[in-house]
Amino acid sequence: MHILRYVVPVLMFYLAVSSSNATESQQNDADITGIDRRPATINCVAGVPDVTLHRVLDIDAAFSNLRFTMPVAILQAPLDDSHWFVVEKRGRVRAFPNRADVHSAQLTTVIDLSASRVDALDGGFSSEAGLLGIAFDPDYQSNSYVYLSFTATNITLGFHSVISRFTMDKNRLKLDPASERIILTIPQPFSNHNGGDIAFDRAGLLLIGMGDGGDGGDPRNHGQNTATLLGAMLRINVNIPEQKQLTGKPYRIPEDNPFAASVSCAAGACPEIFAWGLRNPWRWSFDRQSGKLWAGDVGQHSHEEIDLIEAGNNYGWSCYEGNDRYLDENSKSGARCTGRYTPPVLDYGRADGYSVTGGYVYHGTDIPALTGAYVFADFGSGRIWAVFDPYHEPQRRLQAETGLHISAFGESNQGELYFLAYGDGTIKKLVAMADTAETASGSNSPVSGTGCADATNPKQPSSISPR
Repeated sequence: MHILRYVVPVLMFYLAVSSSNATESQQNDADITGIDRRPATINCVAGVPDVTLHRVLDIDAAFSNLRFTMPVAILQAPLDDSHWFVVEKRGRVRAFPNRADVHSAQLTTVIDLSASRVDALDGGFSSEAGLLGIAFDPDYQSNSYVYLSFTATNITLGFHSVISRFTMDKNRLKLDPASERIILTIPQPFSNHNGGDIAFDRAGLLLIGMGDGGDGGDPRNHGQNTATLLGAMLRINVNIPEQKQLTGKPYRIPEDNPFAASVSCAAGACPEIFAWGLRNPWRWSFDRQSGKLWAGDVGQHSHEEIDLIEAGNNYGWSCYEGNDRYLDENSKSGARCTGRYTPPVLDYGRADGYSVTGGYVYHGTDIPALTGAYVFADFGSGRIWAVFDPYHEPQRRLQAETGLHISAFGESNQGELYFLAYGDGTIKKLVAMADTAETASGSNSPVSGTGCADATNPKQPSSISPR
């Protein structure tokens, strides 16, 4: 897959070079030389898919009368398009009617745990703690269960992550705080990399994304330690009898989990683990058509990555950051990195941003040219990309420079995509461009100006060394 990403552009570029001078075609084949490989230089940009601009979407303000405080999730209840639900990091879930002209007076506070339950630490812009995820039970229309993921502090556990179930009232707009049933608690050694996104898969199993516990380069090796629930994607079955939830362990281990046979984490591998080697999976989702799980995993110093998460895979952190080896004095990565690792579908460097926000594979109807593409963003740079043909030959193409701190994407029940932003607290919708335009960076430039060829002889590759 990765070889073709480079070979195809190079072949196209070679053809362009060979035909750049009509008189050259009169020469014998034996006399012709040219670029037959992708030059090993960071300056070569001609035809590289990752820098291609192929815009198919635009951005519209949605529900423009509403503002939220540090929103981290937006979704609709199953089989109910009448309302939207927005999670605010400091501890509130709010709902509003699904109408373009909705105004702030129509906002409903579904639950507010900011004072009684959620510890968002300082609650500020840089804090990663708080109310971080929400998931409606697959049988929500009959059981009214809603699951919340948040951080909390108590005397027994100290700072920790919590997955709890709450029950919605008959009007479907209020969660009863007294109905809380704690499903899982996970001690957190530090105040960042808390992950916290949750969602149900097609089989009705609850997945939980957990960061490595924080403090820089994973000094406690949580990412590569399957005896901890940190740095991993977890999968549990919460569909068990009510009495069991109240009196015993409130979930079961799916039989096909990689370490399902393990008695507990203390036995050497946590049976809850679905995949591991993650640093901080910030927003992830299931492809509504294929059921595949796509995640944005936030990087450390130099790389952000997009992963296709599958059972039993080790995604490398902190042995790898993106596609590069990660060697840190504190983590001692070089001495213990002997496992088999699954590389990301794609990664990108600091020139494009510094904190990935995972998105969705688009299967709506409003933007036909986007169908099947994976859409994601970067919190730091505000850029939005679409990854076309993500399952075969991924092509990352820039879609927008928003200037916003994009914290999460959301998908309507019809498959249309929205996103949330810190700062102005707005909701935006992705819409189709009136006229789709394509501009390939470098490929329409003179050969001598692409960085791929020698400036004095465009038939020869550049000799500049890579980083």
